Amino acid sequence: MINRFLNIFLIIVLLAVASGCIEDGFTDDSSARPEFSVDTLNLGLTFTGELTPVHSFRVYNRHDRNLLISRIALRDGSDAYRLNVDGVAGKEFTDVAIRPHDSIYVFVDAQFPPVGRDGKLTVKSLLDFEVNGGRSTVVLSAECIDVTVVQASVLSADALWSGAYHVMGDVTVASGVTLNLAEGSTLYFHDKASLNVEGAVVADGTPEKPVVMCGDRNGTMVGRIPYDIVPGQWGGVTFAGPGSRLSHTVVRNTSSGIAVTGGELSMLNCVVRNSRESVISVTDAEVKAVGCEFADAPEGVVTLDGRARLTMNHCTVANSYLFAPVTGALLELKDDGVSCHITNSIVYGNGPMMNTKSPASGDVTLRCCLVGTDGSDDDTFIDMLWNSDPMFITDTDRYIFDYRVGPGSPALGAADASLTLPEAVRDFYGRERGSTPDLGAYEH
Repeated sequence: MINRFLNIFLIIVLLAVASGCIEDGFTDDSSARPEFSVDTLNLGLTFTGELTPVHSFRVYNRHDRNLLISRIALRDGSDAYRLNVDGVAGKEFTDVAIRPHDSIYVFVDAQFPPVGRDGKLTVKSLLDFEVNGGRSTVVLSAECIDVTVVQASVLSADALWSGAYHVMGDVTVASGVTLNLAEGSTLYFHDKASLNVEGAVVADGTPEKPVVMCGDRNGTMVGRIPYDIVPGQWGGVTFAGPGSRLSHTVVRNTSSGIAVTGGELSMLNCVVRNSRESVISVTDAEVKAVGCEFADAPEGVVTLDGRARLTMNHCTVANSYLFAPVTGALLELKDDGVSCHITNSIVYGNGPMMNTKSPASGDVTLRCCLVGTDGSDDDTFIDMLWNSDPMFITDTDRYIFDYRVGPGSPALGAADASLTLPEAVRDFYGRERGSTPDLGAYEH
């Protein structure tokens, strides 16, 4: 029994001594400051009224003695943020100790009130760390945007959407109904949500204010890969009826891309990229694409089947897909009955240029196009630039996928102006093609 009490007494003494050592070991140097893994913690695009994902940063003590942070708090006292410092949640924290050459984590999320205006509003707050009479600060920054939340639904009457929308489930445009998307509108689709068009969609984007359909995640994933280039974030768009028209419209980050299964679709100066399957697939339907970019998919960038009819003028079909082996061609023609006519375009990237059921499959011509494979002109391939590199402005190591062509590209001035359609007079960015236009979707 005596030994037991002695052991307890020794433990208490040791704890007291250790505590005294830690307290005595705090630096009182007025120049001692914590260091941070970031100067600004960017919460990215946030939808007002919705809780953001959790973000974090580290606070380092680079000194040889313990560092005591006497107070951590938001300078403006904002109620929009939730903080967790070293595993403790709260709004204000006092006497936070960091051992020598050690660190702690700070976790942050937020829910912002409506900004009451169109477009994005940058909101910044200052998170202060007070040490030995001095103050260090990390800036918390977010781009806030008011959104209209759309649940799974069927549109049974004509509608005009203008502004930002957060689409949480499948939205169907019923037969005979038209959904109009005003310039600058952005549709943020939640995981697995899709747009199913049995009627028509008319998207009236402009070079300055394109219409955008994308996933609702922002920031970066593992490996610092931006979500802007990550496929599979939402379902995609299916067109099954007549009369749809997309102008200056961006569709990205889908699972199934754009699928046209009936009727016809007209596309002018659109960008469709980053799909887990095909970027655009056409089955028993008609698509006319002018000045469009179709890029980055593993199972065929452009896929035609059944009695599909496709016309492309001044388009770029490219593939630098990173997230799975590329098993399909840039042009996948799966049926002898397809019709495909491509002029003044670029077809270049990972995978074969074209897969067909036979060398002269269907009604197929490529005229005045740049391709990355060897070949020779014939009745299908006319006035071609064979085995050429368009010199895209891409840098896959930095996750930059820009399919405009750079200086010295063989595509510059190589288009046949007599083949340029009237609506192709300007590209996605509003640049005029002129009398000696470039091949592909973009004018240098």
